[in-house]
Amino acid sequence: MADGYSVHFLGLSPTHVLKTPVLELGWFAMHPDQVNQDIFSMAWGYITQLLDQNAVSF
Repeated sequence: MADGYSVHFLGLSPTHVLKTPVLELGWFAMHPDQVNQDIFSMAWGYITQLLDQNAVSF
């Protein structure tokens, strides 16, 4: 995370002291004419699975 986008552009440099994995997510967007709530639910479910499997704390 020491070289992530958030560190450089959002002032989150103190995250380097965290002893557990950190996940920096990018944008998630869909075309307004193609919005499907199931896709959002699936994406968040997958992200939650990644967090749990890798003990991500932040």
